[in-house]
Amino acid sequence: VLLLNNLSYVYLMRGEPAIAREVLDQIENDSANPIMLSATRGLLSLWEGDLQRGDLLYRKAESLAFESGQRNLGVSVRQKRCLELARAYLRNGRVEDAIKQLKIGKKAVGGMRFYPFQKQLFALSDTFRLEASA
Repeated sequence: VLLLNNLSYVYLMRGEPAIAREVLDQIENDSANPIMLSATRGLLSLWEGDLQRGDLLYRKAESLAFESGQRNLGVSVRQKRCLELARAYLRNGRVEDAIKQLKIGKKAVGGMRFYPFQKQLFALSDTFRLEASA
């Protein structure tokens, strides 16, 4: 399950959602790691253009993390949700919605040290400052 999830994630980060879906669909039962799989399915939904479902699945992963006492993981999922929603909005030309998600995500302080999501949120936000000053 972990290998298939991670492989699907790599395809999504490469912008290849069709292949990611083929890989992820091989997982029949999400109970092995519901937090991770819900987040990856959320990312897939965002790439497929279903932003509402993607947001919902990410929020489910976030909630499961907090409910299981994994606060830092919950914060990281929140950061990743906002980052990927912002990216999805940008792919769809919805700049104001993207900026809103970046602002929300940057407020999620903490998270797991090895996930650079907050750093990525700030970096993406900085691109808007550069564009605004040009």
